[in-house]
Amino acid sequence: MRTLTYYVATTLDGFIAGSDGADPTGSIITVTPDYLDHVVTHYPETLPGPAREAMGITSPGTHFDTVLEGRGSYQVGLDAGVTNAYPHLRHIVFSRTLGQSPDPAVEIVADDPVQTVRGLKA
Repeated sequence: MRTLTYYVATTLDGFIAGSDGADPTGSIITVTPDYLDHVVTHYPETLPGPAREAMGITSPGTHFDTVLEGRGSYQVGLDAGVTNAYPHLRHIVFSRTLGQSPDPAVEIVADDPVQTVRGLKA
């Protein structure tokens, strides 16, 4: 059975987005050089494709092969013009309202997320 790892950037009090649902980077989450060095060294696959490209990161990483996100998180990228923030990973978005994927490599799942995760773990 595959392992499911919950890996998400949060503030100390548990927020993953701004109060308006926007990307919290730079507003409530400050990315410091030491944190970024740690991520690049140990979890390069968790960086979005545009950041990896800008930083010249080509390492595939060793921890994750799939990213799961909800419609709200995915919408942050769409609003920035990014249809697939993680082209180096299998990318699954849970949404009952999105309908068709704006990117052929992004899978939209309208079914029960729990069942989908169980299928991935199996």
